[in-house]
Amino acid sequence: MGIPGLTTYIANRSEQYLEPYDLHDTYLVIDGNSIGCQLYNWYTKSNCAFGGDYDKYAQCVRTFFKDLWKCNVKPLVILDGGIEDKKLRTVMSRLHDKVQAAASYTPLRQSKQKFFPILLSNVFINIVKEMGVKHVRCLFEADNAIAAIAKFLNCPVLSYDSDFYIYGVLYIPFNTMDVHITRKSRENVKCCKIYRVQTLLSTFSGLDESVLPLAAILLGNDYIQHNIFKNFYQHIKLPKAGYLNHTQQQCRIEATLSWLSKHTLINAICIIMSKIPQNDKKKILKQIKIIIHEYTNLSTTILVPLGFSKKEIAQIISQNKQNNCNLQTNTNYVKFVEELTKTFEVVSQDKDLDKYESETVSKSIIDSLPAWFINDFYEGLFPCYFMDILMRGLYICHAQIENYSLPPSIFISNKILKVIFMLLRLECEQKCENAEYVTRGENNRLTRYTVENIDNIFPFNIPSLQDLREIPLTMRQEIFNITLGVQHHIDKFPTNWKLYIATIKYWIDHLPDLRSDSHIYALLFALLYHVIDMKIGYYRSMKKFQTRYKKKLEVLQSKTKTEQKHISYSTNMSIMQALSAIEIDDCLLLAPFFINNSEIDQKLYTNPKKFNVSVVHIFAQFQTCIKHSLDLNALLGYPYKAILISDVFNGTLLYNLYNNFKKRNNIEDYINLVLQCSPTFLQLFNIILIKVKLMFKINAFKKKNRTNYAPENIDVNE
Repeated sequence: MGIPGLTTYIANRSEQYLEPYDLHDTYLVIDGNSIGCQLYNWYTKSNCAFGGDYDKYAQCVRTFFKDLWKCNVKPLVILDGGIEDKKLRTVMSRLHDKVQAAASYTPLRQSKQKFFPILLSNVFINIVKEMGVKHVRCLFEADNAIAAIAKFLNCPVLSYDSDFYIYGVLYIPFNTMDVHITRKSRENVKCCKIYRVQTLLSTFSGLDESVLPLAAILLGNDYIQHNIFKNFYQHIKLPKAGYLNHTQQQCRIEATLSWLSKHTLINAICIIMSKIPQNDKKKILKQIKIIIHEYTNLSTTILVPLGFSKKEIAQIISQNKQNNCNLQTNTNYVKFVEELTKTFEVVSQDKDLDKYESETVSKSIIDSLPAWFINDFYEGLFPCYFMDILMRGLYICHAQIENYSLPPSIFISNKILKVIFMLLRLECEQKCENAEYVTRGENNRLTRYTVENIDNIFPFNIPSLQDLREIPLTMRQEIFNITLGVQHHIDKFPTNWKLYIATIKYWIDHLPDLRSDSHIYALLFALLYHVIDMKIGYYRSMKKFQTRYKKKLEVLQSKTKTEQKHISYSTNMSIMQALSAIEIDDCLLLAPFFINNSEIDQKLYTNPKKFNVSVVHIFAQFQTCIKHSLDLNALLGYPYKAILISDVFNGTLLYNLYNNFKKRNNIEDYINLVLQCSPTFLQLFNIILIKVKLMFKINAFKKKNRTNYAPENIDVNE
């Protein structure tokens, strides 16, 4: 999250602080949370207003890593884990801002303000795993691990976080990296700019790397607001705003670095503490100790889950010793801080904050977790919030684009959440009465909701987390099935569709008011798009599609017009058999329909009132169901194969399909008309409908019959 204003300060002086750099033939430590978001923000041409075009994002992530490999760059992706207590207030504040932004979000705002969909991190991690990229999720914040790995391997960090200007690592700001590969001296490189801390130290004569953590403290990071140091800033003179320093914060950065260049670490701490009010001294000194410790005490332990052998780690440590790479805090500083701490009274004024901000993370809880849980967490199989539930019984939910005049979309996932909380909290011997989740409430204020105990839904005793993987997989599957209300009919679906179909059933069963079945048909029909991708490749642009297939498509279209043959198909087969029967020619004929429906209706830009957020809201409810179904499935050890969200969910496509289907007299007749030139897809979809209707057994799929019904003349590509 970084130090306010520091990225701008460096950018305004980029010629001074950032030097051109050709990235190739090296390890690259990637700040996974930051880069995952930046790839979406900068390069994914996604329509945020509809809940996320995950297929486009996934393709963007694949291209990013492929380009790195072409430059012989070995990426190491490091991901954040649970929220640390000291960051809780910042996270809450940012969630509040996101809720306010989402409440009035329209397609017109997309070009100026991106909104990250809730399954973004799932998709990023899925692609990282799919491509075999080395990665690890830290138990908590990843910045220290990122800096440690970069220093030990003597390689750059790729991020967009100003904290790395202070860590003393080789740092490549993401926005300086070229999109495309450049060919230089017979090798591929990624052109970018790199920051070296030595440049900063030489700019401010006398500035020592050991005092840089104090700059982070004085300038206000995620833990300490700079206004607590107002007496200190009255002590030093701030330069006036000018050409480079446009704001007071920019002036403050300049003055702080200049002042620190004249002092040692111990001397600077003494002066800073002398300017702090007596009641705040204990608290501020504690924060100084924590932050300096984080910036200077780096461990090699994170290299183990990244796949480095003991021999490799020993060699790395040996090499760093030879290079006099001092990563430990100065012992004189340690003694000094210990003595200084004794002189201050213990004062606690913020009792409300102390409720959730303990001095240290409970080591006893971490130590009590089973090895399989820690290993799966390291592998990125679990979401970050699992650690938050374990540590403090608090789940801070993501904001979504939805109808903010209706109850939050996450409410529909209550039953799944209760089971997740129960499985995690039983390990801590804490009941769910103490557990809460945070989402929007009345007037869009952040509100805590209690997770109630769930009783008597399982015909057997639920095991603790310690014993969860000891019970048979069939029993864990039963926990999942009972939670989602799934029965044996799920076996009729392909392995990689089962969780998706099960979640649709749960979603339908728990929707408070489903006035149209168009949403259901949209979710099912969207499955066909990935089938096309698997057969002919990924196309989301008609221009690229026609460049590749125009001539063949013209021949096929001409053939279908002249033959006008009777279409017959069999539904007496399994879905897998129908999938195997799909023909490439049928894919080519159907692809334009999906490509065109994946584009935003331009009228939504000129007339924002046409945007129907209530349509998005129901799909947002589905997204929260699928997210927590995936999470429960992972916790249970994958009784069902995990689906790739990017294969099944494109928010723009679903929005357009819904609006298309809703205006039809009979949705199934319309779909059959769309598929009439692609008979193998016609066969597949009707088999899917048969299986789905058997499974759901509800009043979904009611056909909307209007009076004066007449056959429709339609363009199936609209």
